[in-house]
Amino acid sequence: MKDSSKYYLTDHYSWVKTEAGTFMCAHETAGGLVYSVLSQDKHTLIEGNASYMEFKKNDRLVDSPSAAYIYRIQCPNLWDCIGTNIIRQVIRASQAKNMYRTFSEYVGERVILTGGIRYHLFPSPQKVLETPDSTYQRMGMSFKRDALKNAARFILEHADRLEKIQALDLLDELMKIHRVGSWTAQATVADYTNELAIYPYGDAAIRFYAREALPRHEWPKEEAAFIQELHKVAGVENISSSIATLIMVHEIKKSLETNIRTLPH
Repeated sequence: MKDSSKYYLTDHYSWVKTEAGTFMCAHETAGGLVYSVLSQDKHTLIEGNASYMEFKKNDRLVDSPSAAYIYRIQCPNLWDCIGTNIIRQVIRASQAKNMYRTFSEYVGERVILTGGIRYHLFPSPQKVLETPDSTYQRMGMSFKRDALKNAARFILEHADRLEKIQALDLLDELMKIHRVGSWTAQATVADYTNELAIYPYGDAAIRFYAREALPRHEWPKEEAAFIQELHKVAGVENISSSIATLIMVHEIKKSLETNIRTLPH
């Protein structure tokens, strides 16, 4: 049954839209496959065994009716989070998501999910290391290759220890990886823990989402000034729920725009 008080985010690049219009994601873990299937409107979790974090919508950042509670998947695979955010470095989010899916389809393991749907998992660290340079070149990912391989080696060596340490310690550990700086480490830890306040929320994506959410508000263009303004508007104690709210508003707006473009003329 639809519950419009709930909204499930699909911002992680592992989410794909099926031919039926539903949304699906999957991750490989030591305990087996973790997956989720969402309804077309993202208000209902149809099936799956993934865990979610609940956020309460920050009404200060929404000027139209929307779900009161926001749910974000608890990414169970640290490597997937690192790889995702290395791919995201320097390029636009839409370009990075396409690259993530292309990489998964070229190199990742194919699994069969509910309803017989074929799904390609993000490539494992071992697979990343085994993939020849020519394949990275063919995918247009030569400039991502070294950082991904550095991270893959690090994960293979330290995974057990990394998965047990606290978020701030994990930040320090990830920045030991060559070509993983503070932005990538913060985005990775936020993805992995759902402590969204760790995300570098002064970046261009969040500034854009804030302008979408409150277009009449005068948001500063400069990063430090934007962060101060977001604290003032949203409340510094509400940053994680505020980031979740801004992502929700962006996804809803993008979905509406897509639906309008596909209407018959």
